[in-house]
Amino acid sequence: MGMRVGYARVSSSGQKLDLQMDRLADCDRIYHEKASAASAKGRPELQKALDFVRDEDVFVVTKLDRLARSVVDLAGIVQKLEAKNVDLVVLDQGSTRQLCMAGFSLISLPRSVSSSGS
Repeated sequence: MGMRVGYARVSSSGQKLDLQMDRLADCDRIYHEKASAASAKGRPELQKALDFVRDEDVFVVTKLDRLARSVVDLAGIVQKLEAKNVDLVVLDQGSTRQLCMAGFSLISLPRSVSSSGS
């Protein structure tokens, strides 16, 4: 089993990371930033986290909107994680099946998104 790598993000300097950081406390390493960039390219800590994760690691976020700002952005991030054989855990989401029913079936999410209970 690999490492649990967390990522937390808030959009503005007036917002606090505390709640996300508390929820990610069981991660081996946590990347965090205050950034409102429309895509992953404008978030350097996310890029560092995606570069850091390795085969069989688990990438953890509290909510999908903390990870991606659009379905296109999410698809790109998921592809990077899949290419590295890294699982994605979204703490506030349900199972892959529930995400697909919520409209995320537009992109491929095999074994990439799971609930924290899995």
